[in-house]
Amino acid sequence: MKRTIIPTRLHIADEPPPKKKEYIPFVGEALVSGMHYVDNSIEALKMRGEWKTPTNQWEMEYQSEQRFKDNQNRPFIVLANDPSVCAWGWAVLNARHEILDTGCIKTAGGGKKMRIRKGDDTVRRISEIAERLKQVIEKYHVTYLISELPHGSQNASAAVMQGSVSGIAQTISVFTGLGIEWYSEGDSKKNLLGKISAEKKETIIAVGKHYDWKPSGTKYIDEAVADALSIHYVASKQSPILKMFKQ
Repeated sequence: MKRTIIPTRLHIADEPPPKKKEYIPFVGEALVSGMHYVDNSIEALKMRGEWKTPTNQWEMEYQSEQRFKDNQNRPFIVLANDPSVCAWGWAVLNARHEILDTGCIKTAGGGKKMRIRKGDDTVRRISEIAERLKQVIEKYHVTYLISELPHGSQNASAAVMQGSVSGIAQTISVFTGLGIEWYSEGDSKKNLLGKISAEKKETIIAVGKHYDWKPSGTKYIDEAVADALSIHYVASKQSPILKMFKQ
C-alpha cells in the first residue's frame, strides 16, 4: 500500500516559538472610529498599481461604483457644499443624515492692500478655499461630495468667480477619487420649501426643522450652512447613493 507522507512543522524544545508576523498595512489602509477601511482614492490606487485611466464617461461611472462597493466597511461620510468665493458653506453628515460638523470658509479680496494683481488675489482666495476643504475631507474621511451648482452672473467678474467655485469642487472630486453630485438651487428650495424662490431666513428655519442644527447667530455663516444643508436635503430625496447608504 502506498503511503502518503504529509509534512508537518515540528517544534524542538530548545527552539524558540515562531514570532508572530508583523502586519504591515498597505497604501491607504487605516482605522476610522474603530472600523477598518481601505482608501480607494485615485492616488492610493495608483500607488498600489490598481488604477486604470478611464477612456470614457461609462468607465468613469463604473469605476466610481466599484470604489463604493470596495468601501462597504468604510463609514459613509458626505460633504455638502454651498460654493462661493466670499463665503463657502459646508456641512459634514453621516449615512444617518446626522450632522458631524458645519462651517463657512470666508475669504476677502485684498489685492490693493497686498499690492498684487486682481487675478493673483483671486488665485489666493481659491487656494484658501481648496486647502480648507482638503482639511475637512481628511479630518472626517469624507467619502462623497454633493454641491449646489452655481448659476447666473451679472458681470464678467461674477462669471469668473462662478466658474472658479465649480472648478474647485469638481477638481477635488477628480483628484481625491470621490464621487460628486450637483443640484440646482431651485431644486433644493422646491424640495425643502415647496417653492423655487425663498428668502434666506425661510431656508434657515426650514433646515432647522429637518436637521439637529442650531444657527450660530452670525448671518453669513448661518445662510451659507443652511444652503449647504438644503443641498443635502434634496440629495437625500433624489440621490440613489445617499438612499443606498442610509439603508
